[in-house]
Amino acid sequence: YNPQWDGTSEFRELTTERPDSRIAFDTVPYETANATDAIAIVLAPTESYSETDSQRLRGFIERGGTVVIADDFGSHSNPLLAAIGADARFSRLPLRDEQEYYRGPSLPIAPNVTATPYTEGVSQLTLNGATAVEPGNATPIVTSSELAYLDRNATGSLSAGDELGAYPVVAVEPIEEGQVITVSDPSLFINSMVTQPD
Repeated sequence: YNPQWDGTSEFRELTTERPDSRIAFDTVPYETANATDAIAIVLAPTESYSETDSQRLRGFIERGGTVVIADDFGSHSNPLLAAIGADARFSRLPLRDEQEYYRGPSLPIAPNVTATPYTEGVSQLTLNGATAVEPGNATPIVTSSELAYLDRNATGSLSAGDELGAYPVVAVEPIEEGQVITVSDPSLFINSMVTQPD
């Protein structure tokens, strides 16, 4: 509901324009929702999911639901991914790119997009203070350029120990009848970024 640059009020308005969407403030709706062809989006959780909440989310996925979990440096998403049986994790290290970026290296552009139903019409992602996805058995569907790196020692520039490469920023993995999509930048949904390319 924050209308400032770092809020998601514009994204919320987009969801309310669809009669088949709703905003949930707890996990109870996951128990009764028709999971088939449904997508739930979890943006940078600020507190831990209880065991009951995680089980509701897992049940939704098992019945055919898709859950998108978008985070970067938060401490609650990796435990949530583990609790719902997902293999992917967020590296929680800053992703930078000195060549392919929007306004600076901390806003890298991810130009490598695999054709999937989730990336239809998408040619790149413009990121803002992102991390990378450690996919495990998940399949990366969007990656950074080959000149990106994880800033392991937080120097703000490429240094010894930082490896150049195409890092996954979106990955998808099946769980039972559904799937989990991990997105390594919740800023894709904020007001100042939602209008950037793809």
